[in-house]
Amino acid sequence: MRWMKHTLFYLVLISVLVVFFAPKRQLYYLAEEHLNSYDIVYSKEFVDDSGFVLRLSDGTLYYQDLQIAKINEITLMPLLVYNRANIAPFSLSDEMSSFLPGTISSVSATHTIISPLSIKIEASGDFGTLDADVWLLDRNISLRLTPTQDLLDMNPIWLRQMRKTDDGGYSFETTF
Repeated sequence: MRWMKHTLFYLVLISVLVVFFAPKRQLYYLAEEHLNSYDIVYSKEFVDDSGFVLRLSDGTLYYQDLQIAKINEITLMPLLVYNRANIAPFSLSDEMSSFLPGTISSVSATHTIISPLSIKIEASGDFGTLDADVWLLDRNISLRLTPTQDLLDMNPIWLRQMRKTDDGGYSFETTF
């Protein structure tokens, strides 16, 4: 029994050390290179690796040389069994204001070892609230949107593509 306690202790200790000393900054730059191949660029950011959390501050997001948003902070927490990415409040650029009104107060993406083939995304802001499930094996995305009156008054083209639900929200499913 004592041998089992020691083994479990050392396994947990090694796991914690691997997460703490993992090259998160280098993995971020590798992911940034991969996104460049899709014309997605996140630039002018400050990268801070504080052990268990990687913070990206004051960056600008571009897609094909079009400024999408100015993002205050992105927090990445890769803990092997529980991984989370949070995007702090940000606003879209003037070019994107017809796409989505106002600011986005939070975006959170979560991946756990309990459900390794799915990613849960939650977002809220002046547009309302959004819940999404991304199923990696099926390559399927399911969105549920509860819009605000401002978004409904704006009536963007993409909202017309969504199916209205009985509770007044909207849903959309697609594959990628």
